[in-house]
Amino acid sequence: MGSLFLQDCVVEGKFSDLVRTLPQYQDRISLIRDSQNNTLVHLSCTNDREEILDHLLKYVIAIQEKSSGCSDTELINWVNEINNDGYTGLHLAVSKGSYVMYI
Repeated sequence: MGSLFLQDCVVEGKFSDLVRTLPQYQDRISLIRDSQNNTLVHLSCTNDREEILDHLLKYVIAIQEKSSGCSDTELINWVNEINNDGYTGLHLAVSKGSYVMYI
């Protein structure tokens, strides 16, 4: 299964498929982008997938804790990535009125 499958899991809200598939990507999930340069964070926020966003963030934190060379900076950078329109996931969540996603 490719990264497109993982993107579809986020967009379509297929939580159990996402959880099952994530281990195949390990620390590469932050590199997954769609054609508009949206990360999985962007896709979660755009599609009101609060549970998926929460799981993705916790998953990345868990990977960072296991890896000696990872830091919180990588998570912060991933969350603050901008897409082709210059928006972060937070921008997209707020524009949709999904303030709870980032509180």
